[in-house]
Amino acid sequence: MSRKIYNRLLIAVLVLSISIGMAGQSLSGKNDAEQKVLDFVTAFNQQDVEAMLTLASTDVTWMSVSGETISKEASGVEDLKASMLAYFSTHPLSFSSIEQIQSSGPWVTTLERAGRLVEGQFKGQCAYAVYQLADGLIRSVWYFSAHPCDMQ
Repeated sequence: MSRKIYNRLLIAVLVLSISIGMAGQSLSGKNDAEQKVLDFVTAFNQQDVEAMLTLASTDVTWMSVSGETISKEASGVEDLKASMLAYFSTHPLSFSSIEQIQSSGPWVTTLERAGRLVEGQFKGQCAYAVYQLADGLIRSVWYFSAHPCDMQ
């Protein structure tokens, strides 16, 4: 193997190792509230409604915020379950990714990219969400109006 190829290979391995290490740090560096939200989105992406419900309080409330209007989308775990099952039946290829996450006390704020892949292209939108946790479970979610994602 030539020295030039060896050096390039070594640099690629080092960059990959650093990237993997940083990814592990960022996940392990999340506090409990942030990790709960990350787990909720993971369950959403797996369309595992039961796992989503184990992360929510029995009196969970899901609200949509559009301008000055707040609409209650789900109230209680049974309502959330019905809502998620209906959503997944009409949007079977949907997924969400958290682009940004931060927290303060029981509050977790995210910028989420939600949509689906259509012919290999992302089709969707971005939105901010605020999660409130109580006793280690998601108590309330405010999901704000969607907007086109900044795909930088």
